[in-house]
Amino acid sequence: MATYDYYFAALRFHAGEGPKPDAHFNEPQPGFYRTLDKSGVWLPVAIWEDEGVLVAQKAKKPRDATTPFEMIDVAADEIWDFVVGKEVPEETWRRVCDRSEAWPDEAPGFGHNEAPLDKDPLVRIDQVLENADKFLAVEIISSKPKADAAAEFIAELLDLKGILEEAEKEEKAEASQEIKDISAKFKPKLKAAEKTIAKIRDELTAYMLKAEVDRVGARRRAVTLRKTTVPVIEDFGKALQHFAADEKIREALEKLIAAEIKAGKTIPGVTTKEERKAV
Repeated sequence: MATYDYYFAALRFHAGEGPKPDAHFNEPQPGFYRTLDKSGVWLPVAIWEDEGVLVAQKAKKPRDATTPFEMIDVAADEIWDFVVGKEVPEETWRRVCDRSEAWPDEAPGFGHNEAPLDKDPLVRIDQVLENADKFLAVEIISSKPKADAAAEFIAELLDLKGILEEAEKEEKAEASQEIKDISAKFKPKLKAAEKTIAKIRDELTAYMLKAEVDRVGARRRAVTLRKTTVPVIEDFGKALQHFAADEKIREALEKLIAAEIKAGKTIPGVTTKEERKAV
């Protein structure tokens, strides 16, 4: 059965009446706590045992000056890391949660020996990081009190990290919607421009093709007849005898004769001889 031993020991520690009790991450303990909202408002959290199981509730959102917090169920082991070290007396917790009274002081635990921390999580995390850097610069974790102080830094930073991550998601979602709205404003105009450009380009292309066809046609129509002289062979033998000494005629004739001899034919005026060549 879970007890409130840790919770009451933590309250005594915050009041300066006892040592800081042992606490371990992911090991929730029954009690009354609070955690920092992304807007810098402290939200009530309660953890208790129900039929042998630890359950928890957390305020859903900050209320106005007269409306009590709306509490919702949360997993005790998930909320624990964000509330450990932030124990508050039950009477104070109920005044704030049930009667809409303001928190009487800053969060207990980490920060009591430091300047008050800002409620804005963006400012607050800078303050916590600065204090943590100072702590790491002068402290070597060599004792339980120093280990407890280090654990409080971790708990505070985890709390703020979760708040800022949620705020980042919301701002990105808003920005995404703004981008969609901008696209919806300009996209139809851009599409219409692209469509008209394509239509004009098609018309221009058709015109240019037709102009090219007309130009080629006009050039063809401009062709005229020219007078040329072509030879007509009336006596092939005399003509061949005229070119008998021409080397080109001799080469052509030798090729014709070689082809005929290779085919086994006899050519008048031509004899054959054997030649040996290396192959």
